[in-house]
Amino acid sequence: MLVGVLLAGPAAAEERPAEPDGPLLAWSVGAIDVVDPEPRTLLSIEWRYQTGRRVPYPWLALETTAHDQFFAFGMYGDLPLGHRWRFTPSAGAAIYQQNGGLDLGFHLEFRTAAEFTCRVGGARRIGVSFGHFSNAYLGDTNRGTEFLKAVLIVPMRTRAGTGGASGPPD
Repeated sequence: MLVGVLLAGPAAAEERPAEPDGPLLAWSVGAIDVVDPEPRTLLSIEWRYQTGRRVPYPWLALETTAHDQFFAFGMYGDLPLGHRWRFTPSAGAAIYQQNGGLDLGFHLEFRTAAEFTCRVGGARRIGVSFGHFSNAYLGDTNRGTEFLKAVLIVPMRTRAGTGGASGPPD
């Protein structure tokens, strides 16, 4: 973390790229049960809202395996690590719909994650996310599971006058 703080200082003097202002879409694909012998594919789309300097920001997500779905919501921070890199911790809850797949033990799961992304091509970012689902022993069992995903973050618009994509024309 100290390295990130030290790298962020010199980057402040450089010209900043277009920053997101408003909604972001985070598309990801990866695996859930990554520390188990048989990981499963996990697909997700996440809507994030970001504006100004107020942290944390809200997020909503739909995540699915071949058999199970998570309808999730929570809060995240989007912290710069130098000129191009971001660290994004998040926490939230999910309504878990089991259809014969993961068997996590309860319909309410809590999700924590850490994401590292790099800015590519304007305000878009690519990276990796590692996280955990757990029901905190609210159910009869608390098997929990980890996920690892590749992430593509696309802003729906950027701040005016920064050279990035803008929203719809007036």
